[in-house]
Amino acid sequence: MRYSLIAIFLGTSSLLALPPVQAAPGDPGWQIGGAAAFSQYDVDDPSFDDSSMGFKLFSQYRFNALVGIEAAWLSTGDFEADISPGDPAGKLEASVRGFSLNLVGYLPWSPGDVDLFGKAGFYTFDQDVTLDGVNQPQEKADGFTAGLGAQIAFADDFALRLEGDWFSLDGGDLWTINLGLAYHFGAP
Repeated sequence: MRYSLIAIFLGTSSLLALPPVQAAPGDPGWQIGGAAAFSQYDVDDPSFDDSSMGFKLFSQYRFNALVGIEAAWLSTGDFEADISPGDPAGKLEASVRGFSLNLVGYLPWSPGDVDLFGKAGFYTFDQDVTLDGVNQPQEKADGFTAGLGAQIAFADDFALRLEGDWFSLDGGDLWTINLGLAYHFGAP
């Protein structure tokens, strides 16, 4: 009994003397990040189809190696179109910003330091529209979103993140390609 207690004491004290282990990006826990968002806004009316650059901020809690939940803020930048070609009037500008909440699923067979994921959820956006310099009433949009992506770990707690998101808007679609960084806080 005395030898067992000595072994437990020595083993515990040697473990406490080790430096802390850094969490890998695939471990459970919190991660935050930001990305440049390259957006394409396609409205069913063929006169409005434009791209812009904005940003995305996100926070994610990963429950285990396979499942997480993510909240994000997206601001697309400004989309512009001439909806009356040949007429000096008819310049339409629009921007989209708002929140999304997604369930994220990670593939269990992702190679090495790469995490492949898919996600689906809901969004709520504000759409600011200006026609010929006159602000139009702000429109709300709510709906379904889905996406695919990959995170590539390049340091203990940092990963490069590349993802594509699709948002089903009333009368059109919003697509984004996001390239950014994620920081992982470690296991809970």
